[in-house]
Amino acid sequence: MPLSPLIIRADANNRTGTGHLMRCLSLAQAWSRRGGQVTFLSCCENDALLRRIRAEGFGLVRVEQPHPDPGDLSIVLSVVRDVTDCNDPLWLILDGYQFDTAYQESIRKTGIRLLVIDDYNHLTAYHADILLNQNINAETLLYTSIPSTVCLFGHQYALLRNEFLERKEEIKEKNPQSCKILVTMGGADPDNVTLKVVQALLHAGLTGIEIDIVIGPANLNGEMIEHEIVRAANAGITAASVCRIHKNANMRELMATTDLAVTAGGSTCWELCFFGIPSIVVVVAENQHGVAMGLEGIGAAVSVGWHKDVETAFLAEAVRGLVNNPEKRMAMSRNGMEIVDGQGRERVIDMMDWVDTAAYREDIRIRKACDADAFQLWKLANETEVRCNSFNSEPIPYDQHLEWFQKKLESSSSVIYVLNVSGVLVAQVRYDRKNGAAEVSYSVTPAFRGKNIGSRILGLTWEKACRTLGVQRVQGIVKKTNKASMVSFSKAGFIEAQCKKYSGFDCIFFEKIMCE
Repeated sequence: MPLSPLIIRADANNRTGTGHLMRCLSLAQAWSRRGGQVTFLSCCENDALLRRIRAEGFGLVRVEQPHPDPGDLSIVLSVVRDVTDCNDPLWLILDGYQFDTAYQESIRKTGIRLLVIDDYNHLTAYHADILLNQNINAETLLYTSIPSTVCLFGHQYALLRNEFLERKEEIKEKNPQSCKILVTMGGADPDNVTLKVVQALLHAGLTGIEIDIVIGPANLNGEMIEHEIVRAANAGITAASVCRIHKNANMRELMATTDLAVTAGGSTCWELCFFGIPSIVVVVAENQHGVAMGLEGIGAAVSVGWHKDVETAFLAEAVRGLVNNPEKRMAMSRNGMEIVDGQGRERVIDMMDWVDTAAYREDIRIRKACDADAFQLWKLANETEVRCNSFNSEPIPYDQHLEWFQKKLESSSSVIYVLNVSGVLVAQVRYDRKNGAAEVSYSVTPAFRGKNIGSRILGLTWEKACRTLGVQRVQGIVKKTNKASMVSFSKAGFIEAQCKKYSGFDCIFFEKIMCE
């Protein structure tokens, strides 16, 4: 079944660069492959990027002045009205730091779905159906969002475009004895960090090294960098056998033969990881600190910190250290490839589809809980409505939850099943053997309540739990105030066995018995 129309609002200019627009292009490509139409709304200063959007077959509406100019939101709402089909859900993606909370609220008031892409939690609150942060440090950021927001956090959602995903088998196996260096500091590089990197490489005392220098489509410093290379050559400084400058570069082809990269801490980092290229990361924007430190923490990169604080001599030493240590480069290569598998955009679109279709889709796959589910189960357990419907409404400390959860996993008297979609916990159901029966409790994340998830996970798991725990009867105890759970148990075929007090609350006891 084709996807519904998709609208993407993202900009590119000489200051903010091209990253917002290019990662949205990845989602647009994947959306189009599934049969959905895509329209870009953009304030873009680069004609080559605009031509590429049109060449991909996507619609394009120019935005002359970005928000907070009132014309921005007016154009977006006008396009929404033009493409909206009352029979189909409509998604809009926002990617840009200028799209504040009020802008997001205005979009959602129209009734369409909203996906917001963010990097560093710069707003006091987010109003989105899905909040996406593809960076390695995303889970550490304390986002505030509406309860129904689905959060897609982490490098498993890294957005790679078609050119990186296609023909990956053509990548040449790394030769530890060679070291071809790629310099790429983003699409704009307004602070001309590329020049500092080039100066460091030219004075690093390297011999027999090839250097590829990428000048991004919004980078206005190309001539200055070319002059620096010529000046160094005239002064007798030879750092490499070949030193090439690339404008309108084919990044996939360059990465296919690269052994080491010096890069900014933006989206290019995930492309380098996918290709198994170890990197030295220079932080050129505030939102890149966490990425640089996170990649260094897992051994896929070396972070040299904030670009203004990095001395060329220090940067040159960092490059020499990796050029002369092929074993470390190979280890970094493996670490990078382990964290980016190229399926990030598919996970994002799968979740967008689930948000639209959860109420009636049949492909619900339940599995037993495992150690990796601990954190998301804890977050769900502490969600306001879950605590309100529990017999003990006090918040649960994480260390206490971990101890409890580990005991449940190891116990032969308990079994926990989870519904996990694209790495996100949608629902959980737990059975505990007590007095010859399996006592059941379940919970559903706010974004998926009211979609019959509760009744379906009960129906899919109760017999399996009976066989696992060696019982024939399942019992669910529900507060009389919890109308939603009462409906779920009834829809799942449970009967009301009795009404009585339990833990001081008026409750209904639901039961279901396996046939002999």
